Amino acid sequence: MLVNVFTLKLFMTRVIMIVFPVLTIVGMTFVSSPVFVLMRVSMVVFVPVLVRVVGITMPVVMRVAVSMYVFMIVTVFVFFVHVDPPTQMVQFE
Repeated sequence: MLVNVFTLKLFMTRVIMIVFPVLTIVGMTFVSSPVFVLMRVSMVVFVPVLVRVVGITMPVVMRVAVSMYVFMIVTVFVFFVHVDPPTQMVQFE
């Protein structure tokens, strides 16, 4: 079976456009961090646009997606281990 490159790229574009919204819904369901949800939504909005722009190839898009995943994981980790500053000033009498 011979599949030409155009058909393969079209198929991969459709797969990405289906997979990222599903991951976004899962992320919104199980993670309550607003930054994490914002990153997921931005990936859903920008990745299909990047795929359609001439000159942006699949390896570039996948590298961007992987780097955004790493950034999201680090961001969520920082949110979980951060230290809250005191909300009110201590008054000494």
